[in-house]
Amino acid sequence: MAEAVEKSEIILIFMSEAYKNSQNCRTEAEYAYKKKKKVIPLLVQKGYDPDGWLGALQGMKLYYRFFTEDLMETDMALLLTALGEQARAYDENDGPIRATQATKVHAAPAPKSKSPTSEWTDKNVQDWLKKEKLDDLCDTLDGLDGSHLEEMYQEYSSNANKFKDEMRSDYQMNGKLCLKFTVALKKLFQK
Repeated sequence: MAEAVEKSEIILIFMSEAYKNSQNCRTEAEYAYKKKKKVIPLLVQKGYDPDGWLGALQGMKLYYRFFTEDLMETDMALLLTALGEQARAYDENDGPIRATQATKVHAAPAPKSKSPTSEWTDKNVQDWLKKEKLDDLCDTLDGLDGSHLEEMYQEYSSNANKFKDEMRSDYQMNGKLCLKFTVALKKLFQK
């Protein structure tokens, strides 16, 4: 198990209660963290909110949902994109990539379905911010409508770290405000 972690560039962690309760899984995850490996969490149990050591290990990392067929299809595309970005970064910085061809994986993103927020006006966004106790962002996000929120969520879904950096620099959000906004945005679109 240790050798597999050492030889890996990226570790996928399948978050579930069973994973959290397994001493072997905990050892593997903690060793990956100790070795400063890139960890990508996959939520595989519907309704499970990682807690304890697993919740702490997940932290603010973007996770992918793999507990229903539909989610597997859409989040697989996002996961493959994230893995591809990591591979390109490794290739540019550290040398050759050894890749194997995936089989029976359909990575094309699912067509976007129209969400209720796509019809939101800037006033609806302002009302939502107030409802979520994000009044500090009302001036900052003034003029944005529902389609802007959808774009923000898509950006968050594809690259959480880049999204957070942009929120801090473009919208002058401090860490705590950025976290509150991100949680509210996820809640809005993951209903």
